[in-house]
Amino acid sequence: MAANLAVQHVNALNILPGYKLILLINDTQCDPGVAVDRLFHAIYSKMTVFMLLGSGCSNVSEALAQVVPYWNIIQVSYGSKSPALSDRRKFPLFFRTAAPDSTHNIAKARFIKYHKWQMVAAFSQSENRYLLPINHLITELEKENVTCISTVTFSSDNYKDQLQLLKLSDLPLKAHELGMFGAEYVWIIENRDVAWWEQM
Repeated sequence: MAANLAVQHVNALNILPGYKLILLINDTQCDPGVAVDRLFHAIYSKMTVFMLLGSGCSNVSEALAQVVPYWNIIQVSYGSKSPALSDRRKFPLFFRTAAPDSTHNIAKARFIKYHKWQMVAAFSQSENRYLLPINHLITELEKENVTCISTVTFSSDNYKDQLQLLKLSDLPLKAHELGMFGAEYVWIIENRDVAWWEQM
């Protein structure tokens, strides 16, 4: 793990005279409750916790970022992309190395305009980490005079039903299983850990 190597280098080079860094590794299981519990166990151990590395899951990072200011702990995430975490008033000690999901929305809107696509439909999971970037994208599309004729949200257990509704409403966003492919359709899909579209 890169974090272990970094701690070894800092300690070996005596970069922080009088201090020895120790890396505590805890698996949050992408569960905010587990993460906060493990943070409390670390805080109430005999060691001083001054920094938190993680999480890669936005929902966990949001929960931790609300708690760490009470102990003046800096949090650095390597993979949390939720735009909500950009709120410096709410998350003053949260930093990240991964750009928020909404970062590329201006480029997406201009890409759509460049290809002269006048109407789009947005299809998004119904969690804030997905809804916030979609709402921002719709604002950018409006600036480019592109109409978002429908915004459909889904949970992981009802996305096929929502796709069927899109097909019945004759919107230009469709899936392979429903015959929603070819020259008429373009899918712009965010990079996600789970390739849900391959399971359709």
